[in-house]
Amino acid sequence: MQPSERGRAWRDRRVFYLTPQVVCNDLSRSICPADAIKCLIIDEAHKALGNHSYCQVVRELTKVGCHRDMRACVRVCACMCEADGLDREMSALPRLC
Repeated sequence: MQPSERGRAWRDRRVFYLTPQVVCNDLSRSICPADAIKCLIIDEAHKALGNHSYCQVVRELTKVGCHRDMRACVRVCACMCEADGLDREMSALPRLC
């Protein structure tokens, strides 16, 4: 879907299944109205390291203050033997509160 089509979809629809890169790009281009995001579900959040798109999306939402009115569900897949590394990786994802 082209960005112009997504702009219409952001106005007319309520639920989206998108890659974090698409959300990040749409937020940075003001195609997505950040204040309209009420729930953000992040799958495989254990990949959120450094400048990963998940981190960029959360930073964009935090920058405009939208994170205060939003819920987040973060899903992490990791084996318990990797718990130490998981704590380190999850700390890379900016806080939503």
